[in-house]
Amino acid sequence: MKRILSFAIALMMVLSMVPAMAEGAEYIPAPYTVAEGAKIQDAYFEPVVYLNGEGEPSIGVTTLGVLKVDGKYFRDSDNDKELDVFEDWRLDPAARAADMVTKLTNDQKADFFFNAGSGSPVSNTMAAATREDGTIDPNLVVPSQSVEEFNTSSHRTPPSDAGVLELGMRNAVYRGALKYDASMVAMYNNVLNQYAEYADMAAGRTVLPFTLISNPIGTGYVNNMALSAAVMGDLANGGDYSMVTEYANLDREMWVAQGIRQMYGPQIDLSTDPRWARNSGTYGEVPEVVAGITTALVSAYQEGTDGVKLNSVALSIKHFPGDGAAENGYESHTYQGQWRIYSTPGSLEKYQLVGFQAACDAGVGSIMPCYSRDTKDPRSAEQTYRGVVIPAEEIGSTYSYTMMQT
Repeated sequence: MKRILSFAIALMMVLSMVPAMAEGAEYIPAPYTVAEGAKIQDAYFEPVVYLNGEGEPSIGVTTLGVLKVDGKYFRDSDNDKELDVFEDWRLDPAARAADMVTKLTNDQKADFFFNAGSGSPVSNTMAAATREDGTIDPNLVVPSQSVEEFNTSSHRTPPSDAGVLELGMRNAVYRGALKYDASMVAMYNNVLNQYAEYADMAAGRTVLPFTLISNPIGTGYVNNMALSAAVMGDLANGGDYSMVTEYANLDREMWVAQGIRQMYGPQIDLSTDPRWARNSGTYGEVPEVVAGITTALVSAYQEGTDGVKLNSVALSIKHFPGDGAAENGYESHTYQGQWRIYSTPGSLEKYQLVGFQAACDAGVGSIMPCYSRDTKDPRSAEQTYRGVVIPAEEIGSTYSYTMMQT
């Protein structure tokens, strides 16, 4: 709490030094510059935040300028001192996206979609990343590497200064779980965005922010299977899914406070084989209960059922159409678990897909396909969905036109 208050006081002091600006359009230069001969990794730049009205986004920048138009603040992401369609948060998201793709290089578009990063901060606490003079050392937050070191890392490369500044990395999966202070995760996010902002500005590109994603992180609640059991008890006694809503709202607030806005989850695969190693990550074996829990999760994390909002965490429900049907309960991340077996006709529609349909109906942000594939094994019965035959193509679900499009 003391740290939050000190940040708030510092922020008010910074804002009090910003001169009054006339109505209309005005360009506010970047609050920080990197001195000649210095490097962006030398110092941490506390973002300067410009506050808009209630329910409107706050605008935080380091080496990027800001536009003030009609009394509102906007990031000047392409540094042209004009308010472009994609920079105007008041406009329709689809129109903004259509404009933004015209302002990005092909490399940036690839970097935005290609997620090969997975890591966590160098230090566990703010104290461990603080120099003797009280300043933050960015190198104790985001690891420092050469390009050669980055290029020879594993396929899940931890974000580093070389990755962000020189090679265009713009997203990664945060893997720290509860081993790191929340303030440290927020600092990790800030430093990664400081590097991304500076690199794009220096190269004359539109600034593409760094996005941290994460798998579900434990918050002290019981695991998913136990939560489902508790909900079933509530339902049996005339209750509802409010326990799920309470949990998801608390978790969402924790994620947003750390700057993580996208989840690779939750896992809503139906539990259909007791031998499967990931059963504890599911919400059980009752399709209707899984569907109700899924609706509550999407509604709470995304603040409703009509898309993400200002303080939402976008969900990527997984693993469509359900990895719980893996052969012999093998884990589908492995070679042995590559096949799905549907032992009875209609089981895909009746059991596996019920939760995913609920997620779609609730406006989920995205869906992660499963790792397994259908089989022509005679043990697996033919499946249909709403009268459409789903052929056993023996290819990964991601590559199945029927599964993904029909």
